[in-house]
Amino acid sequence: MAPNSHYSLTFLLSLTLILQSSSSQLTQIAMDPIHEVCSQTAYDELCVACLESDPRSSTGDLNVFADILIGLALSNVTNTCPYISKLYNETAEPVLKNCLNLCLFVYEEAVYDLKDALTSLAAMDYSKLYHDMADTLDAAFTCDDCFTAPPFPTSPLTQQTLFLIQLSGITMIINDMLASSS
Repeated sequence: MAPNSHYSLTFLLSLTLILQSSSSQLTQIAMDPIHEVCSQTAYDELCVACLESDPRSSTGDLNVFADILIGLALSNVTNTCPYISKLYNETAEPVLKNCLNLCLFVYEEAVYDLKDALTSLAAMDYSKLYHDMADTLDAAFTCDDCFTAPPFPTSPLTQQTLFLIQLSGITMIINDMLASSS
């Protein structure tokens, strides 16, 4: 075998391995839309965990993904409202009461925003859906901001608020994908 043919054979083998590797990665992405979509979000691990926890996500449909995430956000907000009320009733501290009262108000508004988001999604009104999710995100930040000033070292709603912020952000990215594909 001539020296040049050895390099040609090595090059062809290397190229074949690279193409096979790329092909299998592309096949995996095409076969795994959850990871493909979630990798485009800032909270990809949470996105994957949320979507994989719901059997409806196996369709790989972006509308279904958005529906799942909005439903989780709605459940989070709905469950947080009684918790805020409980904290409110357990404290006598006036500044804490004011913040909790504000949080309860914006979380109750977020319930309506998320229900509207589900309606907007069903109507494929992605512009309205974006605004519904932006309003939900704003509610989470408004509540969280109340606890950034003294006398509070941390918010008693950090976990719930962070989850809502993350779900809203993920849903807004998926909404952008839906809007650009329609």
